[in-house]
Amino acid sequence: MKTILSAQEWECLQEIFDIAAELSSNERDAYLERACAGVPLLRLRIEALLSALESETKIGSVVSGAALQKFQAELPLPGDLLGSYRIMGVVGRGGMGVVYRAVRADDEYQKEVAIKVAALGLMAEELRQRFLEERQILADLDHPHIARLLDGGTTSEGLPYVVMEFVSGQPIDHWCEEQALGRTKRIRLMISVAKAVGYAHQHLVVHRDLKPENIYITGEGEPKLLDFGIAKALVPRTGPDIEMIDLSRIMTPAYASPEQVRGEAMTTATDVYQLGALLYLLLAGRLPFRDSSVDLGALERAICEVPAPSPELDGDLDCIVLRALEKDPGQRYSSANDLADDLERYLSGFPVAARSASWRYRVRKFAGRHKLPVAASVLALMTLIGFSVTMSVQARRIARERDAAERVSDFLQTVFTAADPSVARGHSLSARELLDRGAAGIEGLQADPQVRDRLLDTLGRSYANLGAYDRSDMLQRESLQLRRSLYGEHSTQVADTLEQLTENAVLHDQFAEAKSYAKEWAPLVQSLYGPDSQKSADALLTMAEVQLVESDLTSAEASLRRELQIDTKLHGADSPKASASLNMLGNTLFLEGKFAGAERALRRSLSIYQRGNWQESPRVIDTLDTEGKLGHVLRLEERYAEAEVVLRDALALQRKIQGPNHSRTASTESGLGLVLAEQGQFVEAEALERDALRIHTAALGAESMSAGVDESALGRLAVLRGRDAEAKPLFEHKVAICRRLFGADNPQLARALLDLGRLQVAMGRLDEAAPTLSMALAMEQRFTGDTSPYAAANHLALGRLHLAQDDLPSAKTEIERALSIYRSVQVNPVATAAAEQAMGELLLREGRPAEAQPALEEAFLSEKVRLPAGSLELQQTRMLLRQVVR
Repeated sequence: MKTILSAQEWECLQEIFDIAAELSSNERDAYLERACAGVPLLRLRIEALLSALESETKIGSVVSGAALQKFQAELPLPGDLLGSYRIMGVVGRGGMGVVYRAVRADDEYQKEVAIKVAALGLMAEELRQRFLEERQILADLDHPHIARLLDGGTTSEGLPYVVMEFVSGQPIDHWCEEQALGRTKRIRLMISVAKAVGYAHQHLVVHRDLKPENIYITGEGEPKLLDFGIAKALVPRTGPDIEMIDLSRIMTPAYASPEQVRGEAMTTATDVYQLGALLYLLLAGRLPFRDSSVDLGALERAICEVPAPSPELDGDLDCIVLRALEKDPGQRYSSANDLADDLERYLSGFPVAARSASWRYRVRKFAGRHKLPVAASVLALMTLIGFSVTMSVQARRIARERDAAERVSDFLQTVFTAADPSVARGHSLSARELLDRGAAGIEGLQADPQVRDRLLDTLGRSYANLGAYDRSDMLQRESLQLRRSLYGEHSTQVADTLEQLTENAVLHDQFAEAKSYAKEWAPLVQSLYGPDSQKSADALLTMAEVQLVESDLTSAEASLRRELQIDTKLHGADSPKASASLNMLGNTLFLEGKFAGAERALRRSLSIYQRGNWQESPRVIDTLDTEGKLGHVLRLEERYAEAEVVLRDALALQRKIQGPNHSRTASTESGLGLVLAEQGQFVEAEALERDALRIHTAALGAESMSAGVDESALGRLAVLRGRDAEAKPLFEHKVAICRRLFGADNPQLARALLDLGRLQVAMGRLDEAAPTLSMALAMEQRFTGDTSPYAAANHLALGRLHLAQDDLPSAKTEIERALSIYRSVQVNPVATAAAEQAMGELLLREGRPAEAQPALEEAFLSEKVRLPAGSLELQQTRMLLRQVVR
């Protein structure tokens, strides 16, 4: 018999100890009696640990010292490297080892991850092989609601480890309470969780420990299952020289299934039971068998013998929850996916599988889903008895008139649709000429207002696709007036035209008009189609655009996430509709400074769009728009080479498909110009920026936001060339445009003020810079908080201002805050280097060259591999380093 703890004994000891430590003395004795049955030495060790805990002695003096010391000595420490990952700290300790927070430490990228290191220093070689085999199994689990396995390896001490997606969030029960979620939203969350569990079951992985602490909700409101399947996979086969402990008794009692409590074999039905317990908790606010007044033995007896009490929700929902909690695994849902399907049936008003389906029940559910149609059918039946002949005559006459009008309209629409850039393939002149001829021809259709209306709408939309928003608005406004007279205010036709006018106004920088149209259009759509319809999803998308205009970023993100839920439900997660939602969501997250989330959303959108022969598809314009936005995100993440590839590809296709003078083509030119400028390619960058400014000025006007963005880009180019005086009027004009278009308080203005304030510091205009930068920071904090890269840039700019003012204490406060944010978000290596440079300069000014040297060296090394050789930032850092080594 071995004298040290085996790995599985150590796991059991820690698991049982953690549970026992939280129990009262009476509950603890009963629990230990059952948990340690047949293994008296284990109970002695746990009782010694509990005694040591109470007397504040070291655990290492109680447990087998040699084993514990060996385990601890083999484990990595914060600062150590595991492959490409640097350990940052300990997240938690589990039965089989330690979970660390780490970051990727090479030059590819720096993403936060979780690393679980197994305590194989205490394990048999057989268990090592089982761990490695299971790591491969987990690598096959690729589901959006399961924390992904990213990598794996072995430490220098021979300990296998797995690198997992780091999930930042809250346990599902805490999150639901904090967000004050209603019943429907809680059920939708559980549907996502159940589908993730079902996915794992299909890959032959059973979780066994589904509880709130293992289901986190991210900042985006998405569930993530943690440590999926590892505990079960790590159970080794019994060996003759190891005293084995029955691991089937390791469980969280309040969520344990009857077969777990009895120590029987566990299957996917165990996870179904635990999903039922979670559902009970989230909907009823309590667990089915959780009562602090009883001991653990009573709890286990209740789980095995007492039928679960009704959660007292409603008939169907009670049946669903109680079926998942059946004592007999064979009476539960056959799979987690079946549970998810029944919950979806409940939300949709269909009969649920958990309930016996009498004909009365099915009729009642049908009528509940279709109250108005059922009532209307009864009324229609009575009416038709008396008027069938008259109605049939009228129907035939109406059909003839309708068919005639549609034949004319469809023919003309076929002609005019050729003007759409998705079909015209960049021939904007001939497309515009065709539209102009069509618009002139409409004047001869005054006698048939319905056909005229349909053509006004078709022409208006095609003009908008060509970027001719003024002409589009004129036709759409005429269509709106005609539709109000033809169909009434509360009609789908009026709603469609209001939608187009809202979108035109947003694209044309007419934000006051956009808000006015949206306020009339959005509630009309909700009333006409219902909250979960496609039209309501479209309304949410356009409302988000208006909310972005109003700088209400939080509301815009919420609208887009809700719209994405509807589109996913109606069309699937890989639909073009979902892709459009992800496109807008990525843009919103980008404006909020959530660059990592923005990149994920935009790449997901692209992956959906770029399927099949996408370059010949009408979706090509949306695809190019997404590519352009992704390029902007990569630029702000300072991944210039990647951004250049994306933007050059998008620009080439935009010039071919939308034409060289389209406003979207110009926006991509401007983004590419900025990327090239940051890489020192000034000549091509300037040519692109000036062409973009020419196009935007011609299409949208010199005072448009797009023209202001181009001028700001030219200002940045001038700064990089050391021509500060050229940049000043360009930045000032951008500030004026933002104030005029968006008002005195918005994130676009905050970022324009930041550019101007940094320039004022560089030019020595410190009295002007102080209020400019203070206003920019206060504004940024109101819209994106104090943890975004935008806020960090403001703090760094203020730090440089204070350095120029010889206010070293204030400079230190601001620079330290900037460094803290940049190191936290880990997406701006050049900006982080700039903050390190500022800190090095501060330390030099304080007479602390030895402390300044590492900061400056780190800044120099980062800038050297990322910036052009002649960049001003690199030269400044090199000059400061020379002061250190004198």
